[in-house]
Amino acid sequence: MKKHLHNFFIPHEGNDFRPHSLRGESVLMFGTVAVLLFAGALLNTYFAAKTNFYAAVVPSVLADFANDDRRTLSLGPLQWSPVLAEAARGKAEDMAEKGYFAHTSPEGTTPWQWFRKAGYRYRYAGENLAVYFSDSWDVHTAWMDSAGHRANILSGKFTEIGIAAAKGIYQGRETIFVVELFGKPQAEASKAPETASVPPVVSGTEKAPPAEKPREKVASAESKSESELFIAVAGEDKEADAPSGASAAPRALYSSIVERTAATPHSNLRLSYLILFVTIAFALFLGIFVEIRRQHSLHIAYGISLLAFLSLLYYAGEAYVFTNVFII
Repeated sequence: MKKHLHNFFIPHEGNDFRPHSLRGESVLMFGTVAVLLFAGALLNTYFAAKTNFYAAVVPSVLADFANDDRRTLSLGPLQWSPVLAEAARGKAEDMAEKGYFAHTSPEGTTPWQWFRKAGYRYRYAGENLAVYFSDSWDVHTAWMDSAGHRANILSGKFTEIGIAAAKGIYQGRETIFVVELFGKPQAEASKAPETASVPPVVSGTEKAPPAEKPREKVASAESKSESELFIAVAGEDKEADAPSGASAAPRALYSSIVERTAATPHSNLRLSYLILFVTIAFALFLGIFVEIRRQHSLHIAYGISLLAFLSLLYYAGEAYVFTNVFII
């Protein structure tokens, strides 16, 4: 293995000062791998957009991403709530069917009405929304880059999560609507009452709590409207209620490695291209400087051309395939 690596990367007399990594057959192999990776990510994205694949896989993947970040801050994991997931499904399907993207529907239906319709009696509740995405990690990153959405994901007030996705049309484009709901059931709140001050209740016409600034445009997402705020409210009922179906036996939901891989084509392509770029750049550096008096200009040109080709493919993916995520 050591001998193969030596021949592959380092110019020396044994390989005629021409490392195998910069020879024509290796350059062709690198280029083919880059094209195949790009085509795989493209097909994955196209297939997911044309089917209900994302609607089935994305919820569990996003729930795991949220709990991963909570774990780094020593926060308790959010338990999966089937009732919250049902509320999220109702909201996602409503947006997909009617072609809007907002916390409040054109008819004035607030997020909290979806909670009540599903039978979830909450002490605390929150909602994150996303649209125009092709990668679950991009959605989660966009939320975490926004102060309000990040506060929802990392809030100690929430103990449960439910997520749903639905395929529909928004602004003339076929897309996936994602709804991420957070909650703390009334019965659970009675066991551990909160002493900290809570935001005011939000009605269908009232503004969201003023504690958070209007959403800014973040690097990995675009704001639909600066007047749109993330939403987190205290329950309207001040007294704790008896246990309901919302708090019965919530379960943790964990996605498999296959599901995570399938739901993150953009992230996978980005990582794969980074590995290829570093490998080729490393080989090019050694080819130029290890035997600086015995350089082979053709192989150096091969390496530079391959790096340019990788950069071009990466740019094409960022500009034309993997669109920016919209979040509110």
